[in-house]
Amino acid sequence: MSRSKVSSGGTSSFNLAIKVAFVKRGDRVFCSDMTFSDSANPIMYEGGIPVFIDTEY
Repeated sequence: MSRSKVSSGGTSSFNLAIKVAFVKRGDRVFCSDMTFSDSANPIMYEGGIPVFIDTEY
């Protein structure tokens, strides 16, 4: 398990996932439009651009 990571909550987990996905400045990352702000904040923190998409039909 040398590649496993542990976090204390949902927000820190999402932050870690954005880092692991190598999101860089200017990258566009899709987010649900029905979301809490903590879904978009880590994307913007890493310099990415959240793109809100409709996930409901």
